[in-house]
Amino acid sequence: MNDDGIEDVLFKVLSYSLEGTYSAMHLFVVTRRSSDSSFELARHTKADS
Repeated sequence: MNDDGIEDVLFKVLSYSLEGTYSAMHLFVVTRRSSDSSFELARHTKADS
């Protein structure tokens, strides 16, 4: 996603209530600055319904 030659990871997290109508979706993109660095959050998007 940031075109640095190191693959990024997309996580999709769904949350919902067992009763009622609440639901939410979160998308997280994690990346590394180099092949030996730790993962860090690059982007987070949230959608409620």
